Amino acid sequence: MPSLALLAAYVALLCAAQASARSDSTLGATAAGASATSAGAGGRSLLGVDPALLRLIKLPPGFKIRTYTDDFVDARNLAVGNRGSSKPVVVYVSTTGDKVHALVDRTGTGTATACTLLSGLDNPNGIAYDGSTRSLYVSEVRRITRWDNVDVAALAGCKASLLRSRQVAGPAVLPEQASHANRFLGLGPDGKLYVTVAAPFNVDVCRDPYCSIHRLNKNGSGHEIFARGIRNAAAWTWHPVTKALVFVGMERDNMGPGNTHNNAPDDLLHSLEKPGIDLRWPYCHWVGGGYPVQRAPGPGTAIADPDVTLPGMTAQRCARVAKKPLQALGPHIAPLGVLYWPRAVRAGQQQWPVGFGNGFFVAEHGSWNRDPPIGYRVAYVQLNANNTAVVRHSIFASGWLQPSGDWGRPTGLTRLPDGSMLVADDGQGTVYRISYEPSTRG
Repeated sequence: MPSLALLAAYVALLCAAQASARSDSTLGATAAGASATSAGAGGRSLLGVDPALLRLIKLPPGFKIRTYTDDFVDARNLAVGNRGSSKPVVVYVSTTGDKVHALVDRTGTGTATACTLLSGLDNPNGIAYDGSTRSLYVSEVRRITRWDNVDVAALAGCKASLLRSRQVAGPAVLPEQASHANRFLGLGPDGKLYVTVAAPFNVDVCRDPYCSIHRLNKNGSGHEIFARGIRNAAAWTWHPVTKALVFVGMERDNMGPGNTHNNAPDDLLHSLEKPGIDLRWPYCHWVGGGYPVQRAPGPGTAIADPDVTLPGMTAQRCARVAKKPLQALGPHIAPLGVLYWPRAVRAGQQQWPVGFGNGFFVAEHGSWNRDPPIGYRVAYVQLNANNTAVVRHSIFASGWLQPSGDWGRPTGLTRLPDGSMLVADDGQGTVYRISYEPSTRG
């Protein structure tokens, strides 16, 4: 076991390499690669994430974290395929480059190999798996495509000749996007596709089709705006009982003079129970109670935007007319993933402790210009029994941010058929598996 001083020095070197790799990311994005393992992230070898780094991750007692694959995958969002089969397990991985990967665990033992399923795309950030047809829907900046036979192709080593595709939406639905072009995609319990059309700027007056979540049928028909007044709905899921769409929203930067922007506004966890809701962005924001690094449970306090104003839209009016979020998550934590966690488990699945159930895990990608930095972790938001309010907001996994800098950045989340959790990390270019193993040590 290395000394703490040596480990700190080692992490500092890796964080510096990570920052250097990030500054070269635009160059790296232009290089094509035939394999998911053909590139590495700063501070990461092609043999996987250094175990010394994984030992920095703090989890509740009984939980373990491991890399799910030793292959490099520039992971963003995750979707379990193969109709949720426990053997083999197939997980699709989106990127903000030009590829979609597949992770295949043929034995169901928690170790997967990666291959590149799709390439040559334009920022395929959003993926949604449809088990009824074994299809994968992929959202790029200006189109949504349905890819068929994805499970067969993935299990054959990502054999492209097995795939069939057709476009279901194009520029008529997805406009040009100068900023926030990472379009999240989800398949709702109503059988419809939901896609982000975010604000094309930091903050300004917003008009359709921007600052919204759009909805359409799987064949591309029936396009409509589901909700408005949303700066950037970065990810969402659905509550299985209420059927509400629950999303994490990334709020504006540089609000207020000097360093006052450090602590406001908060990024948010919001619930949309029906279509047609307007959350009143950019005029209204929320600031949580308690310390910024870990907000108290609840929506916090409404505030009015000081730069983009509307006559009569004061903080008091915002509190009356803007829908309250479920949880104020903290300022600039950059939530990129959200995952509902159930209480009940099926036979063969891990039973997590009583404190985790009927709540949401949130992946915090981390701040880009806050001083000091914040985020770079996975939080947990616990709902009350009738699903109307938050009773606990806690930190589940942390350690990707060290005093010397960050070495990893959590993004997408999903639940494996065995009841464990996957966490994507686009800083390290990997996917972790977090499992509950109370009888093991180390």
